Amino acid sequence: MRLIIFVIILLSAGVQASESRSVILTFVQFSSDKIWVYSVPHDTASSLPQWVPGKGEPPLGVTEALSVARLEYPNQELTSVRLTKKRYQGDELWFYIFEFFAPDQVVVLMNGVLVKGKTINEKKFHQLLQVQ
Repeated sequence: MRLIIFVIILLSAGVQASESRSVILTFVQFSSDKIWVYSVPHDTASSLPQWVPGKGEPPLGVTEALSVARLEYPNQELTSVRLTKKRYQGDELWFYIFEFFAPDQVVVLMNGVLVKGKTINEKKFHQLLQVQ
């Protein structure tokens, strides 16, 4: 059975000193032992273009964002697209999540940068959650 959980959280520090600080945008759990985490460095998150819904179009339109996502999955069937946000340092970071049939997904930031998921095990994931 496939369990999918979408949660948006902020990671305030790495588990090890060598890990750079990052913002976890979202994660997906396809099974109890395989978790895909999508994160960006704090400096990337703080430099993203801002967007306020109702005050014009997003800095990156869905067509352009899909073109970026297609670089990673050129022949996969697109099953869903979401425009979602994360609260970060008093701002809202808006980004797209494209899910493909594989099942795989990619995140595309408002500056056109594609964020690939990184697989971690459940134990490591729970350690990341505990440092908050």
